[in-house]
Amino acid sequence: MKSIALLALAGAASAHYTFPALISGGTTTGAWEYVRDWTGSYTYNPVQDVSSLDIRCNVDGSTNTASTLDVTAGSKIGFTATPDIYHPGPVLAYMAKVPSGQTAATWDGSGSVWFKIYEDGPTGLGTQLAWPSDAATSVSFTIPSATPDGEYLVRVEHIALHSASTSGGAQFYISCGQINVTGGGSGTPGPLVAFPGAYSASDPGILIGIYYPVWGERRIFRPELGDARRRAAGHGESSTHNTPTLRLYGRLRAYMLQTNKTTSKAFFTPNLPVMHECQLCIRVTRNISRASSTLQPPAQTNPVNYNNMRSAILIVSALFSLAAGAAIDSDVLTKHENVGRATCSWIGHAPMCKPGNCPAGTQACAQDFCGDGACCFTGFKVKCCTVNPNVPSCT
Repeated sequence: MKSIALLALAGAASAHYTFPALISGGTTTGAWEYVRDWTGSYTYNPVQDVSSLDIRCNVDGSTNTASTLDVTAGSKIGFTATPDIYHPGPVLAYMAKVPSGQTAATWDGSGSVWFKIYEDGPTGLGTQLAWPSDAATSVSFTIPSATPDGEYLVRVEHIALHSASTSGGAQFYISCGQINVTGGGSGTPGPLVAFPGAYSASDPGILIGIYYPVWGERRIFRPELGDARRRAAGHGESSTHNTPTLRLYGRLRAYMLQTNKTTSKAFFTPNLPVMHECQLCIRVTRNISRASSTLQPPAQTNPVNYNNMRSAILIVSALFSLAAGAAIDSDVLTKHENVGRATCSWIGHAPMCKPGNCPAGTQACAQDFCGDGACCFTGFKVKCCTVNPNVPSCT
């Protein structure tokens, strides 16, 4: 019986993985030499409760310690993945500065002290997703050059999304390394979050189905990385998440396009898992029609019709809500039109974008992605979209 149990255990673990060793200067260190060892029902078991202490550095990872590795600010650091990253999903990396009077070997990483330094995302949006970490045996990222000198915990995380369509289904593969940063700067990294506390089981990108409908936009995982904070942390590149007034977590919303027979209005409600703002586009091939609706469908090739439905989901990207939980101020949909694929950016929350209010060279769009065969709806007080001249127009 014991042999059978062990075989079953091995089979279950075969699709799981862990991050046991740091990579620095092209050299792979020993397993668990500079990475906090952890325990569990079996070695490669993921964390699935985002409210548990285990979400910080894995099971017992907040108390088990290791040696501390010297690294240089601005250099690349990585973790090995054993055996390899089997499941689909993003890789993220966080750092937390050890408080004065403690060391990386004695500190548990508690409090709002963690800042994000890396996050990847999928390609193949609108078709079949491919993740940079698929089958990877290591992951790496750069320590921001302006990171102040001192000891840090560095936390790597892979969020496996293959079962994330149900609450608690996302799997978190986590390890924490101990490093001492030298040659750094005077940056003030942030925003700062706590583990547990940074994530909720119902967060966009954690409670989400990645297989159907296919993502039309990239999701981001909170906290947001604003341009100013990225620069302060030593990142020279511009962030794609360029809304300066977002709350700490850059909370996103996705919206269901509903047709209400009583009011004869179409409106958005913030109920669905999110898609990220305006990066890539998908082709919308749905027409929505009903007798009392003012919504006129565009000319499409081989459209799918939805008639006499109380509500229909239109695959759209998420719209940023500048205040968490705030509703979108909307009018009746009066028309829609095809436009060129666009790069969307917030013009401001008041006045909301509307035909006649948008600056020159932009047009009002209810959809965040404005793109490639998709429709921009006018008559909505939502946002303005700036057409990208480098991308072909809709056909």
